[in-house]
Amino acid sequence: MLTGAADVKAAAPSALTFVAGRAHWYNVVIRTPCPVFRRHRRPGGAVHGDRMNATFLEKRYLLHSTAVSFGGLFINQTLQTAGGVVMARLIASPALFGQINVMLQILGMSGLFLNAGLNSAATFFVARHGAKAIRTVYGPALAGSLAVGALAVAALSLFAAPIAAVYHVPALSSGLIVGSFTLLTNSLINVGIAVFSGMRRFAVQAYLMVTTTLMSVLGMVVGVLLAPQDPSGLAVIAGAMSAANVVTCAVVLLAVHFIYRAPLLVPLTAHRMWRMLRYGAPIYAGNIAKAFQQSFLVIVTGATSIVDAGYLSNAMKLAGYLNIITWAFNIVALPFLSEAAHSEGDARRRATLCFRYNNFILLPLTLFICIYPHAMITALFGSHYATVPSVVYLRLMAVGVLFSSVSRLGGMLLAGVGRTRANFWTMIVSGALVFFVAPLAVRHAPTLGTLVFAVGWALSAASLFWFLLRDGLPLDWRRAFVEPLLPTAVMAIILETGALVPHGSIPAAVLGLATAAVGTWLLERPRAETAATA
Repeated sequence: MLTGAADVKAAAPSALTFVAGRAHWYNVVIRTPCPVFRRHRRPGGAVHGDRMNATFLEKRYLLHSTAVSFGGLFINQTLQTAGGVVMARLIASPALFGQINVMLQILGMSGLFLNAGLNSAATFFVARHGAKAIRTVYGPALAGSLAVGALAVAALSLFAAPIAAVYHVPALSSGLIVGSFTLLTNSLINVGIAVFSGMRRFAVQAYLMVTTTLMSVLGMVVGVLLAPQDPSGLAVIAGAMSAANVVTCAVVLLAVHFIYRAPLLVPLTAHRMWRMLRYGAPIYAGNIAKAFQQSFLVIVTGATSIVDAGYLSNAMKLAGYLNIITWAFNIVALPFLSEAAHSEGDARRRATLCFRYNNFILLPLTLFICIYPHAMITALFGSHYATVPSVVYLRLMAVGVLFSSVSRLGGMLLAGVGRTRANFWTMIVSGALVFFVAPLAVRHAPTLGTLVFAVGWALSAASLFWFLLRDGLPLDWRRAFVEPLLPTAVMAIILETGALVPHGSIPAAVLGLATAAVGTWLLERPRAETAATA
């Protein structure tokens, strides 16, 4: 089944459903998805074809679930931004503000090494085998993640003093040691959320993700209010965040226990742990390789020009909103494909839908950023940041994120049918260029490092296509990539024409976005389904 039993109640028709009844896009995007793929009866009693109805319900499920995940991610991003703004307002010292951000950045980077892929394995096996799998994978995933989290705490505590010495802030050491306990709680939180993802309870998953971020931000703000306005306050802030994480961890674990009666104590066997690690480790390694790329790019660019590092950071913030789109599809893709892993035809259709809708959204937004980078930078960061290098960074980052969406989404789709090596190797292809070529390129010109980033992801996308064909998940290429290009191509013509006309940019932007939306609707409107439901 696509949704849990609790979602059946949510599918009850409302007054809005009755009024909007047969509007296709209302049914696809807004209505809660049907709990099962079954033969669907029209109000008049006619029966739709199984294949047509399955495709329609898959579209509705995919778009609805992705919209829920996107909403959660967007709220998370907003909460983090708001927390940074509040903290900046409360702290009078720019130096202390920078020290706190360094501590948070180190803790965040350390969090990349949690779980060893056991959370991804839990999502996969639960999605494939249903609630009965929770009793066999939940306990081992918790135990393994707790062990990995303990190792992360020990490693960070061991290196806390040398790290503090690098930044010449001795108090940073105590802050990192106290804050390292968030790694333990986060490792458990990740497994609990993975269970809800595997059961396709995306609304609950988004709620718990937002709760985790909200509690973390509240802990940080409370810590700033209680801590002295000097480096000794780092430990107080880290302690408040750790306490908030303990509360969140308790909420998540209790939710899993009461909803699914998941036992914590399950006999651990080497075979079971090996099976979970064999599946999750390539995803884990690939995600680490991806996550380090942008931070590493900022570091090597800053070594050449600290000003350019600021321009690149601004570009990453704007391009980060493109990242959220694919991230939302990734959250849904793993359980969406896992359920259809037994059927090559169903898996191919679902993978095509994921790429199709990701491209329908991402292509016009990427084009919009690439054509209007100067205006966007000026509006958000000020005209003094809208320099030529800044514009180049934003365009290259946007293109790089677009190519990365192919590799990241494709890797997750293949992981959904049990093949995880693509997720690992496509990340390595892109990471190798960034880690080995970018440091050499920035010596000649700082913007060349970001060009290497974009080229690396383009090669990674090409390698992903090879994996799709080799691993037996060929797409409907026309529906996945060719058709989504058409509205964007028309939009590009309109935007470029508007740029040639005095004061024509704003009308062209509005007309271009509207044209892309209408073109998408015309391409997506299923004529056969419309005729069947008329």
